[in-house]
Amino acid sequence: MSSADPTTTGAQAFRNSGAAPTPDVDLLLRRLEFQRLLGEVSSHLIALSAEQIDEHINWALKRVGSFLGFNLVAISKFSGQGNAGEVTHVWAADGLPPMSPGFTELDFPWAAERLIQGHTVLLASLDDLPAAGQRDRQTLESLDIRSAYNWPLQVGGATVGNLGLASVGETRPFPAGFEEEMELLVQILAGALARQRADTALRESEARLSMAADAAEAGFWTLNPATSRFWLTKKARELFGFGVEEVVTFDRFLSLVHPDDQELVREVAQKLMQSKQEGHVEYRIVKADGSVHWMLSRGRIQFDKSSRTECLMGVSVDVTKRKLAELEAEELRGQLARAGRVTMLGQLASALAHELSQPIGAILRNAEAAELMLQSPSPDLEELLAIVRDIVSDDQRTGQIIDRLRSLLKWQNIDLQPTELPSIIAGVLSLVHAEAVSRNVRLVCTVAPGLPLVCGDSTHLQQVLINLIVNAMDALDDCPSAQRDIQVIARQIDPGTVEVRVCDNGPGIPVESVARLFEPFFTTKTNGMGMGLTISKSIIEAHNGKLWAENRPEGGACFRFTLRVSQGNR
Repeated sequence: MSSADPTTTGAQAFRNSGAAPTPDVDLLLRRLEFQRLLGEVSSHLIALSAEQIDEHINWALKRVGSFLGFNLVAISKFSGQGNAGEVTHVWAADGLPPMSPGFTELDFPWAAERLIQGHTVLLASLDDLPAAGQRDRQTLESLDIRSAYNWPLQVGGATVGNLGLASVGETRPFPAGFEEEMELLVQILAGALARQRADTALRESEARLSMAADAAEAGFWTLNPATSRFWLTKKARELFGFGVEEVVTFDRFLSLVHPDDQELVREVAQKLMQSKQEGHVEYRIVKADGSVHWMLSRGRIQFDKSSRTECLMGVSVDVTKRKLAELEAEELRGQLARAGRVTMLGQLASALAHELSQPIGAILRNAEAAELMLQSPSPDLEELLAIVRDIVSDDQRTGQIIDRLRSLLKWQNIDLQPTELPSIIAGVLSLVHAEAVSRNVRLVCTVAPGLPLVCGDSTHLQQVLINLIVNAMDALDDCPSAQRDIQVIARQIDPGTVEVRVCDNGPGIPVESVARLFEPFFTTKTNGMGMGLTISKSIIEAHNGKLWAENRPEGGACFRFTLRVSQGNR
């Protein structure tokens, strides 16, 4: 056993290898020739694609082994987990049996540990192995390897494998004077293998991403702002109906977008190009067969190392089924809302009939009085004029009541506009006034002065208020007539929010019912449908507000909802 340490770092290892010196001129010429070989290896590996690296590394191992006089050269990759590393590239001189690639780190445990730590392992003879290297010795002897020289392949400070040069059948010292060249060779090979490993990891990641995207029916794409051209995955081309080899520009993509949505898509794309934020847009496309599909595209700008815009990267999915379901749900909600309005108006029918009978009866009486006066030989024109004015006034009052009824019955979608909440409350109180009088309910309204415009739909907000007030009246049916009070309160609770409360002094909400009040078909009334509060909550949420209920400490229930202040007020 040699007393020299066979594992060292750097060029000192070569000087300790026992190689005989050669004349300086011959060494210089040999080094120059070897350097040209390394240059050739390096230029080839840099120019090759990741798929071609393995083939060229095998060629490089043959050239290096032949030049330095070794008949077996191999590269092993380490897993870093102790048992999964393996020989990946082998060159053996003619006449030698091929080395099995099945060897792992476990076959060379001592050498593998030293190499992983970043040390070279240089064995001019197997006698250079320490006692701890007996397993290594057994493996080397089984291959008839008499000399072995190994260098760690490191990437980012971590050992990912090793380069080994071996002499089979006889001992062979390593040629002196090639320290720097071997270090350069190791760097070249490590860089090539690192690039190959990164490319493999990228392709595996892309494959997993592609599988996930296909499962989610999502198509990935990038848009180059300089060329205005798209790169699209196969799934993206399928979603939009582009050909496999078709060159897709932004204008070509835009030609598929529904005419009504083209300006929106163009604006969103321009904003994303100027922003570092992620954005999304829903739009329609019209395919070649005339079918219309709803698409959701989400993307953000990617920057290069110089912080310059590189591309717009994103993903698109077909959301037609979801969109149609949303539209169907919206239509159903509108139908339920209309049904709710009809139901509430049915509850108000008798009181409204009484409300209408007053102005109509007054018109009839005034008309009869006018008729009698006109039959007089000398009618009082001033009195007749006053009667006609009363008829006009009562007629206008009747028309206002009918208009309010018509607006509540009118079928329409929610249209959010700057709205005067006090006017809506006043109109609702006018409609329910007769009902309140007939049921001995006292209505008290408190509207904070200077209340800002809200973002709302007056007809649907009327529906919500009528429903809450009628519910409050129902809750007071069992209370003494002198104690039936309902308060309607409107106030601004913060710069962007207005709150409306409808409170009564009835028995309150049963504790077990509070959590279920807004569930469809749940009701605490004997003859209730259980849809009024559900519809009201849906309407308020469509206004980007909240509707909830609570019991008052002093007794009774309070329903509260919020509305957003119109942007023009801020």
